[in-house]
Amino acid sequence: MVIATYNTSLGLTKIAILLQYQRVFPARKFQFWCWSFIAFVTALYTGIVIAALFACTPIEKFWTRAPGGHCIDTVASWL
Repeated sequence: MVIATYNTSLGLTKIAILLQYQRVFPARKFQFWCWSFIAFVTALYTGIVIAALFACTPIEKFWTRAPGGHCIDTVASWL
């Protein structure tokens, strides 16, 4: 759960910086690129958070490492 929270805060921080850039630089082309990067960051971090939340089936296996079920390669997904 901490991984999902961390990635959510990281994505929201990046979006906040892009929104601040958007206010400072009102050029139309710059606005377009800011919105493009905001869409990209939103899609990227949505996927990262979903992958972090559902890394194991069943979800409890992430914490207990009990036999049964399976997990994705979490180190590879984090990198």
